[in-house]
Formats: sequence, structure tokens, C-alpha cells
Amino acid sequence: MIKRKVRVEGELVEIFGGQSEFTIAASSPADIFKCLECNFPKFREYLMECHDKGVEFMCSVAEHVMGTEKDLLLNYGEGDMVLSPVPAGSKKGITKLLAAIAI
Repeated sequence: MIKRKVRVEGELVEIFGGQSEFTIAASSPADIFKCLECNFPKFREYLMECHDKGVEFMCSVAEHVMGTEKDLLLNYGEGDMVLSPVPAGSKKGITKLLAAIAI
């Protein structure tokens, strides 16, 4: 496992009690989502609500923007992860995070 910084942006900061950066030991984004869900029960509910509303997210690790759900399962070397909600209609580099896959 690699310790990496995880930054959340936008309304996600509110879900995490005002905290926008975490250090988490995780190899894959899926591991990070599991950790966040365990520590912040509202996170799962928020992801499901966003999925129902069609809200999309940009997720990147070490500057690599994820383009598919499969990317969430890959192990990445060192690098920060950024998770940010994206306005509806924006298509460049967007990964729709399905709550069931992400958590």
C-alpha cells in the first residue's frame, strides 16, 4: 500500500466535514473509496444521490484522468488523487462513478 494524498473539491468538502485533504494508504482508487465510505457514512448516500441525478465526477491519480470505471480498479504508483464533481454537460475526461462500483 502506498500513502497518498487525496483531495476532494466542490460540495464534497461539505460531505467530509470541511476537510478537503486526507492521507490514505491505498493502491487503487477503489481502496480510497472504501476507506472514505468507512470513515464518512454520508459519502455513500451522496454518491448514490449524485448517480440518480446524473452528476458526474472527475477522478485523477498523479495527473492521470480516469476515463472508465475499470480505471478505478487499477493499482497506481505514487501520486495524489483528486475527486471533483463536474457540472452537467461537461464531457472532457469525465468518469461517471457508479456508487456500486466505487464503493
